Amino acid sequence: MLTKTNYSWVMLMKLKLQVRRLWMAVNISTTDYIDDHNALEAITLEVPPKMQEAIASKASAKIAWDALKKTHLNVD
Repeated sequence: MLTKTNYSWVMLMKLKLQVRRLWMAVNISTTDYIDDHNALEAITLEVPPKMQEAIASKASAKIAWDALKKTHLNVD
């Protein structure tokens, strides 16, 4: 589960998305609605419940991923 500075979560989430062939939706964005929303769902389900609504409401998986990086890993 994601914590304030849990870098291992990032690596495991990236691997999970790569295995599902969804990493491109997060890494460079995608116009494929299904891939984008599958990636967004995968990310949303791996954050604490109190964060899920905020993440699920993001416009894309990349926007959600970037928001998590900025908030929890202090990365722009």
